[in-house]
Amino acid sequence: MQHYDEILHARKLSMNDTAANKLGWMAGQLFSRVPTPDWEELKPDRRDLEINQLFERIRNAPRREAAEVAVPLEKYTESLINE
Repeated sequence: MQHYDEILHARKLSMNDTAANKLGWMAGQLFSRVPTPDWEELKPDRRDLEINQLFERIRNAPRREAAEVAVPLEKYTESLINE
């Protein structure tokens, strides 16, 4: 807060909310990526191999009922409190 007036006085322009939101989204797309190569960056034979391996893992994953995956709310809340 100490330098807010100086910063505000030095401001040359500002954005409306829509433009600021769009800029934030674009920056997020550029800089919040996981540092792994995109499929297109891989060599075609390796890309196809990795995609096929991924699909195979998905096809062979054991099927589970929703009740097996869901965590009861009380247990989840308790785990947050105990951290």
